[in-house]
Formats: sequence, structure tokens, C-alpha cells
Amino acid sequence: MTDGEIVLTAPEAAALLKISLSAAYSYAQRGILPAFKVAGNVRFLKSDVLARIDELRMKARGGKALKAAFVVLALAFLYNGAALYLYQDAQGYHVTISEVC
Repeated sequence: MTDGEIVLTAPEAAALLKISLSAAYSYAQRGILPAFKVAGNVRFLKSDVLARIDELRMKARGGKALKAAFVVLALAFLYNGAALYLYQDAQGYHVTISEVC
């Protein structure tokens, strides 16, 4: 944390994100939103909250673009006698290729 950074309380972070207070606490506890405690009270850096929003927004956009590209690739591979499988896990999207008999 640097000088001049804005520190938010849980109600302020919830209001900024337009989520319930209980959701803000839950996201902090699960690590979805970076948070820290001061004298036992949960606090958020406004810059961290805004950065997390940007990350989630980019991830959502990237996922849609990847799925659209996958459809095009899958059609091309099926045409050439192979099958593509797309799956997602905690590390991201993965593609496997197999021959069609």
C-alpha cells in the first residue's frame, strides 16, 4: 500500500460494486476480492477492487471470444476428419484433438 491510496470499508466496497454487504464479506473471505484487516475490521483498497473488476470483465470477454474461435476451429477439424474438445478447469480453457473413425 502506498501513500494516498483510498481504503474502503466493507459497506463502501459493497456500495461501489453494487453488491450486498454479506457478498462483500464472502468475496473477501474466499479471496475473490483482495482484502485485509485493520483492528479486526475488513478493509479493501479501492485500486484492488477496481483492478479485480477489470480482471473479471476481461476474463468474461476473453471467454466469449475463445468459445467463438473454438466453434470455427471445431468445424474445420471435423471437416478434416478430427474432433476438437474444449473444456475449462481452474487453470483456464484446454483443447484436445482426436481422430474420428
